[in-house]
Amino acid sequence: MGPDFQAFNALPEVRLEPRLIRQAAATLQSGPQPVLPAYFSDGYFTLLPGGRRLITVQYPRASEGQSLSPRAKAYNNLLE
Repeated sequence: MGPDFQAFNALPEVRLEPRLIRQAAATLQSGPQPVLPAYFSDGYFTLLPGGRRLITVQYPRASEGQSLSPRAKAYNNLLE
């Protein structure tokens, strides 16, 4: 039997402020430390103002129950 990712269904929806992002790199954080390994369905993506992107993340079961937060770092952001 494969991994059980049903806990993802209970995660709250995240709203991001729209910005012009030409490329972004995503990480999953637990406090100041990244969660490793974390496998993203798309590690680099383009997001325009008003745009939405669904990214799924697989991470170690040992990280369950911790306060986790996805982070995206913009590259070539023309609004900063």
